[in-house]
Amino acid sequence: MVSTAGLDLVFIGPGDLATSMGLRGMAECDEVVTVIKAPEEPIRSSPVILGGVAKTPAQAKMMIASGYRVLALGFD
Repeated sequence: MVSTAGLDLVFIGPGDLATSMGLRGMAECDEVVTVIKAPEEPIRSSPVILGGVAKTPAQAKMMIASGYRVLALGFD
């Protein structure tokens, strides 16, 4: 994914992801969290920017500390 020409950002939307997994409204369940975590390291170690959604300022701080560089605060 991160080697796609012209790709600058990968944005992980947990609500949309959960819905696509048949788990609507369950963005924080273990199954969705596991799927979100899988691409994080490959994205962080590439020139592609990692983006996502933080529900609270505290969560945003944790995500920034773990390598997220673009965040939507609230919901996706």
